[in-house]
Amino acid sequence: MTTETPAPNVPGTYGWFARYYDWLAASERLPTTMGVGLLAPRRGERIAEIGCGPGRATVDLAAGVGPTGHVDAVDLSPQMVALTTQRLGRAGLTRTARAYRADARQLPFADDSFDGAFMSFTLELFSTADQATVLGECRRVLRPHGRLAVVSLDKPERVTLMQRLYVWLHHRFPKAIDCQPIDVDGALRTAGFEPGDEKRISLWGLPVEIVAATLADEEEAKATQKGG
Repeated sequence: MTTETPAPNVPGTYGWFARYYDWLAASERLPTTMGVGLLAPRRGERIAEIGCGPGRATVDLAAGVGPTGHVDAVDLSPQMVALTTQRLGRAGLTRTARAYRADARQLPFADDSFDGAFMSFTLELFSTADQATVLGECRRVLRPHGRLAVVSLDKPERVTLMQRLYVWLHHRFPKAIDCQPIDVDGALRTAGFEPGDEKRISLWGLPVEIVAATLADEEEAKATQKGG
């Protein structure tokens, strides 16, 4: 999918070690599984996954919606899309889920077409401006009753030495350390979502927030966006 806005470094970074990602990012499995649990996909629903990586969560989401639902997963890396497709094939879920190469800032889906959306360790790959765009796209494709679950590195009120080191590494080596701690709740509220159930865990000394959100009331969302 083409866009005039420069894409983040995801393809160059993840494409290079896509086949090793399951091993390198093994510590992400628990928070990702917790995120799927907060989203709670139900039988017959249509779910969008933003930044599917090698497809572990895609399989879990597809199992949740069952044979009558569908999961549409997108990733900017063609290697990750290929791995997700292979994993769905091994799980016998190619009729229940499909992976596409697409930019999260321009989702190739119609308005009001999903019951839920999910992203794990994806939102923090984008700049602050692009995070708003990605969440705006989620809002656009979700139905009025839609919900969103986000798993992300969180920006804490008190920063530890480990967190300072991580941020320094992110700025020094942005292509290798491409995730950045962000204000998850603030980003969601500004984009017109109302955070609900939340869980927080530590990942290698870094705080991770797992949050489920729903679409805020239209007037409330406009007021929040103006205030932001």
